[in-house]
Amino acid sequence: MAGAIPGIILTMHFRITVWISVVLNPAAAPATAEIPMKERIRTLKFTLPILVLFILVIGGIYGGIFTPAEGGGIGAVGAFLVSLFMHRLTVKKFIAIPNDSAKFIAMCFAVLTGAFMLCHFMTPSRIPTVMASSIAAMELPGGLAMRAVEVFDLMDVGEAIMLCARERRETSGLHIRKDYPFTNPLYNKKLFYIERRNGKYVAGMHDRYQ
Repeated sequence: MAGAIPGIILTMHFRITVWISVVLNPAAAPATAEIPMKERIRTLKFTLPILVLFILVIGGIYGGIFTPAEGGGIGAVGAFLVSLFMHRLTVKKFIAIPNDSAKFIAMCFAVLTGAFMLCHFMTPSRIPTVMASSIAAMELPGGLAMRAVEVFDLMDVGEAIMLCARERRETSGLHIRKDYPFTNPLYNKKLFYIERRNGKYVAGMHDRYQ
C-alpha cells in the first residue's frame, strides 16, 4: 500500500490540475464527439492485454503466489508475449531493446553518481541545515511547505501533459481529438516529448529509435 496510496493521491492531484487548467483555458481541451460503442470495444484490444498482465503480476505478488523479483520476471515475459500477440515486436525493435536498456541503465547510474557527489557537497556546506532552519522559523503547519512545492510541481506536470496532448494531432485509443478524428499513421514510429526552454514548455517529436 506504500505505493498504491501515494499513486492514487498523485492521480487525483493530476486530475485536479488538468481540470483547473481547462477551466482557465477551455481552448486547451476542446469538446469531443461521443465515441460510438463499437469504437470503444475496438480500443479494448490495445488496453485489455496490459490490464490482464497488470492484474496477473500485482495479484500474484499480493496473493503470495510469487515474490516481487519473480513478479518482475513474469511481467517482462508477459510484456514480451503481449508484444508478439499484438504484432508490435519486429526484428528491428527487438535488436533496439538492448541498446535502449543500456542507455537507460547508464542514465540511472549517471543520476546516482551525481546525487552521491551532490550529497558530499551539500553536507559540509550546511545548506540543508540552513534551509530547514529557515522553514522551521516560519512556524508553518507540518508539511505545508512541502505540499506547496508539490502543488507547483503538479501544475507544471499538468501543463506539460496538456501541451504534449495538444501537439499529438490524431485520435488513437484513449487519446481523442474532435478536430483530428482519424489516426495518423505518421505517428506510429514517433515519440512525443516536452522540454522547457527559456522558462516555457516546448513540445515536439522524434523518431522512436533514433
